[in-house]
Amino acid sequence: MDAASRNLKRVLALGAVGVVVLAMITTVSNSLDSGDGDGDAPRAAVVDRPNDSSDPPNKPPQEYQVKEGDTLTAIAAETGITVDEIIALNKDVDPQTLNAGQVLKLR
Repeated sequence: MDAASRNLKRVLALGAVGVVVLAMITTVSNSLDSGDGDGDAPRAAVVDRPNDSSDPPNKPPQEYQVKEGDTLTAIAAETGITVDEIIALNKDVDPQTLNAGQVLKLR
């Protein structure tokens, strides 16, 4: 391969790198321009959509499986159900002797 051929390949390779860099700069510049807040780009409206779940948001679960070290106070704080409500729903459960794996009704 002669020197002229090598120089041509170097120039073409450098040109290709330049095209890639220019394309990257243009892409980044366009993405930044679309959100600069100057009013040129339309803004999306915020829409409040209903929850797809059948349960309303913040509705407590129906049951709770006791974990090692749980107390009724901790379960009440985690689920949003009062200790008295948990006791009333689980008359057969001794609040002083909760066992891991035990399932408590919460509503």
